[in-house]
Order: sequence, then structure tokens, then C-alpha cells
Amino acid sequence: MSILRDFVLCWDESQEQYYAFRSITGETIYGATEEGDVTGLDRSLSAWRRPYEDQPNALNIPVFSNDESTELWGRQRPMSDEAAMQLWEKHYDFGTGFFFYISKQDNTTLWTKPSGISPNLPCDDLLQENMPMLLESTDENSNTIIEQEQPYQEQEQEIS
Repeated sequence: MSILRDFVLCWDESQEQYYAFRSITGETIYGATEEGDVTGLDRSLSAWRRPYEDQPNALNIPVFSNDESTELWGRQRPMSDEAAMQLWEKHYDFGTGFFFYISKQDNTTLWTKPSGISPNLPCDDLLQENMPMLLESTDENSNTIIEQEQPYQEQEQEIS
């Protein structure tokens, strides 16, 4: 048995099933057991959320696998982000909270990350001008990053 590093077990009330979530990448593996077992699940079919997204139904149960291929999946990334962006467009669905990918060759849409690309491939949808700016500040007591919505305002400079 191997513990999957940085994964937490969560409960999805709307789909009534457990899933494993890795905060640093946003990888979401549906089909975990209530004990946290993801043995035999195909991680190439993982869904992808925004990294560090709050999971309100996170449980204090470690996620593990008895299958080495599940543990090792995704450790190598053979393609640079630049090369991947020549093949795929990454988009964010605000309704579901998941990323999806569109092939630049044939316009095929995937809700799973294509093989060989980084989970942190840039996403233009999150950088659109109509989105509020997110400013990061640090809470002095906990050193936790807090996101605050701030409207964009140009500042006038006084000329002396």
C-alpha cells in the first residue's frame, strides 16, 4: 500500500461519491472508496480543478493505492507548455469548476487532461479582462494566502 502524496479524500454531495483531491495541482480522482482507496482507478481519466481550490467536504482520511501505476502516474512530463499549447487549448468551465481541453487539430473536447501535458498549463479563461483582479495578501497569524476581489482602477499620478 502506498499513500498518494498531497491527496485528501472528499465527498461530493451532488454525485454522492468519494473523490481524491490534490490541492497543489487540482487533480480530482472520482471513484475512491470511503477508506480512501484509489487502487485500479485510471488517473488519466482524472478531472482537473483549480489548484488550491477549497474542498468544503474534505475528510481527514489519507488516500492510498495498492497499484504502483496509480501512484506513479503523471510523474514525467515529456512535453513543454509551449509544445502543449500548440496542440491544445485549456479552458475553465465556471459552472462545473473543472478545466477542459480543446484539440487544435480537430476541435475534439476532453474533460480529462491530455497525456503528456502539465496540469498547470496556462488557461486564458482565468486571465480575461472581465474577471476581477485577485490580490494576494498574507494573514499575519496563519501565513495563509487570502484572495480578495478588487476592481481594477488606474491610478492618477500627480505631476509636481
